[in-house]
Amino acid sequence: MDIFQYYKDMQKDNIVLFLNGFFDQNMLVSYIELIKEKLTENYIRLDAIKKILFIIIEFSQNIMRYSMERLNKKSEKVKVGKGIVIISETKGSIVLTASLKQLCDTINTTDKMGLKQFYKNNLNNNYNKNRYNANIGLIHIVRKTEYPLVYFINKINDENSLFTVSVTVDKGEKGNYFKF
Repeated sequence: MDIFQYYKDMQKDNIVLFLNGFFDQNMLVSYIELIKEKLTENYIRLDAIKKILFIIIEFSQNIMRYSMERLNKKSEKVKVGKGIVIISETKGSIVLTASLKQLCDTINTTDKMGLKQFYKNNLNNNYNKNRYNANIGLIHIVRKTEYPLVYFINKINDENSLFTVSVTVDKGEKGNYFKF
């Protein structure tokens, strides 16, 4: 294993942060603090940081709840999902990628008003059910960023595939920048 080659590849692809492993609520809180710190170093606008943090939380919660790779934590008696979240940077935007699967085609082909209605329908249909609905979070992500979800399915073996989804957030050129 050539760690330096991994480093060079990540630099070439402008990877700001790469999280790989098991996701639970405690880890999510730690990741969010790390991500806030990294984004403030790059002087990204406050409104863009809020969008990015929202998306990271949605992606992470979807991994925790829906990942096919699971871990039972005996101490907390909760299931934990395994996945990947990557943050990369381009000149004018941040790209967020996660390993999860949802109804991306429907979300991407629906206009603004249709997304609003689709969001409300999903929210109302699942309001009284004691279960989570990943569709709501992904619809909300597209409504906030105004960019489509980009996804890929990579076959791992005959039984498993890795589904990844990415979304872009504009960094913005003017306005209030995030500072602690």
